[in-house]
Amino acid sequence: MRGIFLNLLQCSLSASAAVILLTLLSRLLRKKTRPKLRLTCWLFVALSLLIPFRPQIFSLPMPSFISSFGESAATRLDGRLNPEGFMDQSNIAEPQPGEQSGSAGAAIANGNAAAEQAETAAAEGKPLDFATVLATVWALGFVIAVAVCILRHILFLRAVKRWGRPVHGEASALMDEIRQELGIKRSFRLLTSPVISVPALAGFFRPAVVLPGEVIGEDKLRFIFLHEALHHKRRDNWIKLFSFLATAVHWFNPFAHLLNRAVITESEAACDLAVLRHAGADKRFQYAETILFTAKSGGHAKSRLASAFNKKGGNLQRRLGSIIETPSSKRWVSAICAAALFIGLLLPMGVSGFQAQADTPEDDLPRLKDLYEDYFLIGASGDLGILESQPYHLLIRQFNSFTFENEMKPQYIQEEEGSFRFARVDEIMDSLRDKDISLVGHTLAWHQQTQSWMWDDADKAQERLEAHIEAVMRHCGPDIAYIDVVNEVFTNSFYIEDWRDSLHGGGWFDVLGEDFIEIAFRKADEMRREIGRPDLKLYYNDYSLHMPGKAHAVYKMVTELRAKGVPIDGIGLQAHFDHSTPVISVRKTLELFNSIPGIEVSVSELDIGMFSSMGNGGLNTQEDALQSKIYAELFALFKEYAAGPANPDETKRLITRVTFWGINDDANWRDGQYPLIFDSEFAPKGAFYAVADPEGFLAELI
Repeated sequence: MRGIFLNLLQCSLSASAAVILLTLLSRLLRKKTRPKLRLTCWLFVALSLLIPFRPQIFSLPMPSFISSFGESAATRLDGRLNPEGFMDQSNIAEPQPGEQSGSAGAAIANGNAAAEQAETAAAEGKPLDFATVLATVWALGFVIAVAVCILRHILFLRAVKRWGRPVHGEASALMDEIRQELGIKRSFRLLTSPVISVPALAGFFRPAVVLPGEVIGEDKLRFIFLHEALHHKRRDNWIKLFSFLATAVHWFNPFAHLLNRAVITESEAACDLAVLRHAGADKRFQYAETILFTAKSGGHAKSRLASAFNKKGGNLQRRLGSIIETPSSKRWVSAICAAALFIGLLLPMGVSGFQAQADTPEDDLPRLKDLYEDYFLIGASGDLGILESQPYHLLIRQFNSFTFENEMKPQYIQEEEGSFRFARVDEIMDSLRDKDISLVGHTLAWHQQTQSWMWDDADKAQERLEAHIEAVMRHCGPDIAYIDVVNEVFTNSFYIEDWRDSLHGGGWFDVLGEDFIEIAFRKADEMRREIGRPDLKLYYNDYSLHMPGKAHAVYKMVTELRAKGVPIDGIGLQAHFDHSTPVISVRKTLELFNSIPGIEVSVSELDIGMFSSMGNGGLNTQEDALQSKIYAELFALFKEYAAGPANPDETKRLITRVTFWGINDDANWRDGQYPLIFDSEFAPKGAFYAVADPEGFLAELI
């Protein structure tokens, strides 16, 4: 919510600069330009207000006060409202990954804890985030503005329908004549109504010209009909609707309302010019007299979505002047206006796309893949969205490993038996093929995100499991470096002597028992040799492995199966942590796994959620500091057990890869807890710098 509101604010501020510029140019060059050109300029600025999310066109330094205004204001007010920072979280249970954490089912597993946390926050009077409050006020203002406009338009149409009377005879014949002259196929409804004081065009699909109750001469009536028919032909009521929507979105910005008035004014001026095209002085004076005749009422249409023949206010004098004196448009003036239009476009379309990172532009950030080059691979996970501009750029600059978060799971690869779909996987692999990024497959055998038909027949279950592994390994194996063969088979249990007693039911286990683990690894090994990739690493992957009971269960399973010749090359330690995860427990797990000869470990799904934030727009200062500290402690530990040559202790060369579960906060399954090192705008958080230099970060805390 914070990111959306700040983006909207930046968009509104930059468009305001364009409004000011075009207002000045319109005043200076009014007699040298045609209203159609000026109207086009205003419509492009209105378009920019309706498209707050757009690609950055160019890069110029932007005043930091503009881009940081909303953020700093929110931070200052949050600090005043909540000086104690975040609440005590020592009793919050650790998150358990599920469908997306492997996945989104973990969010379900944590639903009760999250709900309890929210209730606790409410009970303790934790204030709402300031940016969220502002965003809520904005949304309320938008809804009110739109609702009032629609209600007034409906009431206007109802009043016209109730009190209006059809007009026939000469006036109707004159309207049809003008319509045919302009080539308009749809006929106009012609009404007279006492509820309006000036002629008006109403309706988007069934146009109606409504006349006031007083008698209007035929000479003036011709001008009125021609004017309103041209409004319809030029779709001016649609233009008014478009301009109104831009104003409603930015109702808090007075310059947006100035833009709306300018659009209406230039629309009327352009229509006047079209009416008087090739007209002589006499016709111009007659048209001006018609406007003065309708101006005496001083009224206007009671709907913002209806075009009135005459608008009250200070524009009348300028309008009459434009009618009497035709603008003398020249090429050099048109060139100036074209340049002004270009500038007007760049201001709202380019500036609002800037990221306020002048102090730490992305290109100047240290690259994690370079900092850890001699320690271990460092990566991120994602799906097809990783190929969008910002995440893709961040991925190839910062990381040298990528894990398919969902695209390679059985649910998406083989929805129907024998029908394999690799298009999305192939698109990612093709885009990363020459980027020096190691690819990690996830996952072959799992009890979630797998079609139930795969194990609904005990006689065919093994055949289907092996067929799936064969197809995936044959297609993806040549391009990947690691693959999670089996995922999450253990419960969170206390120390149990026989690891089989810690297995949870469901899926493959129900039809094949614990043997499915061996079946899966042996088939994966067979296929990697068949495709000529014996170096492809086969992993067992699980969560909560910092818990002693579960860590020992996995240890016993791996050592027993490896003793039987089952080719398990590595253990994936998912590492879905939070503020209460003891780093000492992670150390003990690494010590335990390091005692398995020939095994390697990957920290496969790292994130550190901060439960107290609960979607409040971001981490406060204390939460950011705590998260950064935990990341620093973990990476200092990971470097102790790094498998690369930079680790001087050859007896502890264990960790080959560390992967963040997502590219930034918004891409993580716990996005409301802001668990990663880049925020929703892809800007580095304090945790990034803690990861980049964990020892230096921790030294400053002493």
